[in-house]
Amino acid sequence: MAVLSNSIACRRRAAVLAPCVALLCAALIAATAARPDEPPPDSVGIIDGEAISVSGPMSVEVVRGQVKTVLRSGSDVRVKSGAARIDLVEGGQISICGPAHLSVLKSGGSLTIALDTGTIHVHIERDLPLTVYTPQIQAQSVATGEAPRDLLVCFNTPGAMCFRANRGAVRVEPQ
Repeated sequence: MAVLSNSIACRRRAAVLAPCVALLCAALIAATAARPDEPPPDSVGIIDGEAISVSGPMSVEVVRGQVKTVLRSGSDVRVKSGAARIDLVEGGQISICGPAHLSVLKSGGSLTIALDTGTIHVHIERDLPLTVYTPQIQAQSVATGEAPRDLLVCFNTPGAMCFRANRGAVRVEPQ
């Protein structure tokens, strides 16, 4: 009789313990999957601005209690008025003065900005290859040593354009 009651007690413990173990395993798997260690490789950066619209690949995340738009390769950005800022994943930022229209592409560790209209001021802290295309020119930021790079490019519809390297150099070629 004692052997029978011990067997029943073991079965009861197992019946209670098995769902608890399964629930614990499921919680550990969910916690591991929900914790992103690094952004996807096509993430460009977080954009912030008051009169902006973004189309194409992007995602929306909550960062420190605030909703942020994460640009991905192929995102199309319009700054209707005022200013916007993109904090780059690799470090640095792009300030945009509106009205402006641009697209961002990221491939093979390099960043390409297709500037249709407007003014951008790019500050890059690390070794990130950067090329800016306008309808008339191609401007490529060139590092001088280990120093950060700082580049200003503007293009307006009538064809007026400007480009300047505040830090580093710029290589300009016609389109």
